[in-house]
Amino acid sequence: MQCTTSDHWTPAIYYPASGRYLWAAPPTPRSLDRLLGTTRSRILGALTTPLQTTVVARLVSVTVPTASEHLTILRDAGLIDTSRAGRTATHELTEAGCALLDAASPRP
Repeated sequence: MQCTTSDHWTPAIYYPASGRYLWAAPPTPRSLDRLLGTTRSRILGALTTPLQTTVVARLVSVTVPTASEHLTILRDAGLIDTSRAGRTATHELTEAGCALLDAASPRP
């Protein structure tokens, strides 16, 4: 976060972009599709950076309630953590989620 003030400009606060995948989620390993289902594996792959529910929904092309339902299942399985600030929920991978994603990724 950055704050600027000046006699010539209106005070402003700048925030960094919340995610590195602005238009599309990264590809996920096919083995995760078979284990978790396509939508949940795509959500897991997108959460390599913390994201809000609306951003997750947009990245995997589902409605916000559908994304929320999938996120709840992933959280109940211990694969993600969720933090709240007011009405905004931000989701990120747990160690178990990172390990699962890493284990499913093809080795060079």
